[in-house]
Amino acid sequence: MGERNQLPCGGQMGAEGEQAGLPAAQMDVADALDRLRAVVGAEHVLQQPAQVEPYSWDTLPEVTPPLAIVAPASAEEVQAVVRIARAAGLPLWPVSRGKNWAYGAATPSLAGTVVLTLERLDRIVEVNDELCYAVVEPGVTFGQLQEHLERRGGRLWVDPTDSTPHGSVIGNALDHGIGSTPYADHFANLCGLDVVLPDGQLVSSGGRGDSTVFHTYRWGLGPTLDGLFGQSGFGVVVRAGVWLMPAPESHVFYVLELDREDAIAPAVDGLRRLLLEDRVRTQVHVLNDMARLALAIRCPHPLGADRTSLSQGERHTLCRQHGIARWSASGGLYGSTAQVREQQRELAATIRPYGRVRFIDARRLRAVERLLGGIQALAARPLLGRPARGLARRLFGKSLDVMEAMPHAYERSRGRPTSHFLRFAYYKSSGPLPPDELLDPARDGGGLIWFAPSLPSTGQHLTAVLDLCRPLFEEHGFDFSAAIMGQNARTISLVMGILYYKDDPAEAARAAALYRRLCDVTADAGYPRYRVSAPRQPHALDDVPAYRAVVEQLRGALDPGGILAPGRYGVGRPAAGR
Repeated sequence: MGERNQLPCGGQMGAEGEQAGLPAAQMDVADALDRLRAVVGAEHVLQQPAQVEPYSWDTLPEVTPPLAIVAPASAEEVQAVVRIARAAGLPLWPVSRGKNWAYGAATPSLAGTVVLTLERLDRIVEVNDELCYAVVEPGVTFGQLQEHLERRGGRLWVDPTDSTPHGSVIGNALDHGIGSTPYADHFANLCGLDVVLPDGQLVSSGGRGDSTVFHTYRWGLGPTLDGLFGQSGFGVVVRAGVWLMPAPESHVFYVLELDREDAIAPAVDGLRRLLLEDRVRTQVHVLNDMARLALAIRCPHPLGADRTSLSQGERHTLCRQHGIARWSASGGLYGSTAQVREQQRELAATIRPYGRVRFIDARRLRAVERLLGGIQALAARPLLGRPARGLARRLFGKSLDVMEAMPHAYERSRGRPTSHFLRFAYYKSSGPLPPDELLDPARDGGGLIWFAPSLPSTGQHLTAVLDLCRPLFEEHGFDFSAAIMGQNARTISLVMGILYYKDDPAEAARAAALYRRLCDVTADAGYPRYRVSAPRQPHALDDVPAYRAVVEQLRGALDPGGILAPGRYGVGRPAAGR
């Protein structure tokens, strides 16, 4: 076991904190930024447009650029930054790594806000092999943690997302992110938070940061504070315990394919029953045909075309060419060899009435990778590209472009982050597609808005939301791309991607209008969003004014000046409609 490095807890405010009640006029922005430079170093306070611009990039149609960037390197520096900002009345927007693409990335909700980036707080403080947790700072990435665990022997797995390995473990969890293994509910797997409050104090969520169960027992003694710091501006989390999955004795990857639209509802019902009855241990990731197609190809209609969405006929033709089913799903099965074998039988029996099931173990994966590697080498040679691709289609029943994703999905299901699935965000990017390790859709002009309502995990509710949303995509001129991700055994999120050409102002405006319409119709039907993009966050709680009033009361007690993350998830700005 590692030794936990202690942080000072509950310290008193210094001279800067004593000025917290002063109006902003008492300390202007330039003076406040000079004070911040004295704390974190001049090179870590960015104010020039060229310096701030990369923090203003996202795949959304419009974002609010930061006023400036400040990058502390320790919890103590975060405390000092917060105290200076409080004294100056200078709003701060905390981000961990700023890779929350299609939800706002590093951009704040409101103008005049300084982004407080925690990317320099990047220490892995402890890994406990016996109790299966790590203690990390918010700058620690999925890739960094996975590599660290691999060096220690791979006894513990991180739970990766579909996004970049360069995203923050803590940042994703605090925004209620969903992953790829049975540890997919990332916020539920945080335990023991060290948090800088808006007055600069540092507190431990369980009351005592030196408790022997600080990172193993979330509830502590008395009221539990952890939930206050998810999707909120109640504090800046500077360290957290993260529960990790012990490597199982056996792991098998599966792929499910459903050729009929009406098969998805009973398949979801069957999967829910398996999960609720503990008959399988998995995290299922489901894609419709358009989502799978957008991962494999670029939009065949160029920027500026009269129509950039696929007709039904075009979509069906492309799906036949690439071997893409109407709905497809994948995930891992985990446990002892006997347990995994039994899970395979349960999953196959449940799905076979509706579609096909394939299981892939490590030996079969190696065989597929060898074949893929040979065909890819042939495809790269002059005059052999088309024959090689035809060979892939005959051998695998799928195109080479589709098959390239399979090894990445397999590795993701066993705790290894990958950038490959970011290709989806390039479907309507006008520039070239970089290699996987260099993918950055915000930098490269990809147009993508995520819209993700939560719903009960039943075929009836899924059908209702599909019937609400699919016609709106068609009405606004966009392809209907959807993924189903399990938040728990009883709840799923239908994650819809609005793919658009960001360089086309008219198409970007239609994409934004579609997002607003989706918000309205799903909220009216009782399906709340599980995450909200930064520009829309100030209105996230407008539909629940009584609840919002209570949250504002709590915020007012901790942050009377309203300097920390104003507008984040509906708190810190008066309601003005959705």
